Amino acid sequence: MRKLIPLIALCALIVIGLVWIASSDRVATVAGTERAAPAPEIAVASGPELAALAQESSEPEQVQRAVVSEPARPADLEQTNHPCTVFGLVVDGDERPLAGVVVRLSAWKVWAQGVDVPRLPGKYDLRGWEMTTAADGLFRFETPVPTAESTSLTLEPGPFHDSARVLFGGTRAESRAKLGAGENNLGTIRLATTGAIRGSVRDEFGTPIVDASLVPGSERGRTIGRDATSDAYGNFVVGHLPAGPIGINAKAEGYLSEFRSPIDVSLNAFADRVDFVLRPAPTLSGIIVDDTGMPIDGARLLGWPKSSGAGAVGKTMPDGSFKVFLPQDE
Repeated sequence: MRKLIPLIALCALIVIGLVWIASSDRVATVAGTERAAPAPEIAVASGPELAALAQESSEPEQVQRAVVSEPARPADLEQTNHPCTVFGLVVDGDERPLAGVVVRLSAWKVWAQGVDVPRLPGKYDLRGWEMTTAADGLFRFETPVPTAESTSLTLEPGPFHDSARVLFGGTRAESRAKLGAGENNLGTIRLATTGAIRGSVRDEFGTPIVDASLVPGSERGRTIGRDATSDAYGNFVVGHLPAGPIGINAKAEGYLSEFRSPIDVSLNAFADRVDFVLRPAPTLSGIIVDDTGMPIDGARLLGWPKSSGAGAVGKTMPDGSFKVFLPQDE
């Protein structure tokens, strides 16, 4: 038994040595794999991996090319590549800047072909933009280049400064040159100091008449272009009036018009209040037919007073009937 012990010990040492050598090889193999692993992923990709990497890296370039090659819409071209800048300064008669003046830049129905331009509020189809002057009296529009033959700029201050309108293009003698690409400097626009008239329009029963027209002028049939309308309560303010005596005509559909004169206007102030009471208008009615007795639809009728003033306009219905309200009892 004592002779076997050295032999057993020798065998144990051999086994331990073999196990140690095997474990060393595994550690070296694992360590080598950890160091070499990143290299194939970055530089040695091939087959499906290479195709996937190529597709991933090219996607941003394809997106960019698609954007660049996309046909630009007319609005994009006008608004980004060919802007029309319209700017100026609004002052009073003493060269002081006027803040809060409503400025509208517009054209009739179409500002530029193929460009969607907002419709301004009001009964007329004007397309354009609206803003108010800043504290320093400045205004500035950035718009597409207009293709309309004629455009206009209107200024609507408070009632104690005159309103104004500037035309561009067209055939009128007072028109300025047509607006174009680049800067259109309108310079300084001076608005004179004015006065105003305020009051109300009601019927015989005291009911407010909405949207009655108030037309200032020296006579019933003349106007200085400073018209106004009554609000939901029948009240009105006619501003931008020159100093001195003036008349004002109040009229509404279905009522006799009424002309008041003279009304003394002072600068930077309201004249004495003017309240109108309108009476129902007389009417003309009937039927229009052709020589065979068939009713005529859409025939236009005009009723006009013998004196100067406002007339009446009407059209026949499909059955040829008509009814015209006469604004003056003459």
